[in-house]
Amino acid sequence: RPLGYRKRPAPWLTGLLRYNYPGFPALWPALRERPERYNRAIAQLEALERDGRLQVIRPSRTLPASRMSRDRACILETLDLGRQAARAYLHARG
Repeated sequence: RPLGYRKRPAPWLTGLLRYNYPGFPALWPALRERPERYNRAIAQLEALERDGRLQVIRPSRTLPASRMSRDRACILETLDLGRQAARAYLHARG
């Protein structure tokens, strides 16, 4: 994901999972807390990147394909953004 991306909570997802998977109550809190855990991990990565302890390869803009995309053109464009980011990283390292 591009720099600055943060995952937003999706309360509807928890309700949907409760309905579809009533036999897995431990799943609900884990999914409810997922955005917070993800955002904390991203903040830690960004801090390490600022400190020069690691480098993150990320696309230059928002990805055109979502996780559930079935549009072939969007998926190919998303893959190309990843390739471009990797090439830019390798080129900068010489």
